[in-house]
Amino acid sequence: MAEAYLELKANDICDLIEAYTGDATVGAALKHLKAGVQRFLTGLDPRDNEAHLWSFLQPISTVTIWATSTTTLDGPNTTKDNGTSTVTVDDATFYDSMIGYDLTIGTTAYPITAVASTTVCTVTG
Repeated sequence: MAEAYLELKANDICDLIEAYTGDATVGAALKHLKAGVQRFLTGLDPRDNEAHLWSFLQPISTVTIWATSTTTLDGPNTTKDNGTSTVTVDDATFYDSMIGYDLTIGTTAYPITAVASTTVCTVTG
């Protein structure tokens, strides 16, 4: 029964339950198995009906990923007063999380300073 990977059949688990509890009744072992699965899925402790937060189900970090996209571009329209340009594209491309990162047009990189909508952003340069 020693498996090199995490795969046990219900019968194998029932055998372990029978050995642990000393009850060789298949029905009793299956009842314990079903109760254990139900407890795991609901996260409720049957003794006090309190929720148990499984640590492995909690997020440990967040990753933000943007896909490379090609879209039609209008602009950049430069505002000479503050050295910024407004970039407008046809498809939803911009997100608030992009502020501080570069928008590359051709081979020139422009730092994104603001996102007005998913199709309009402001860059420096």
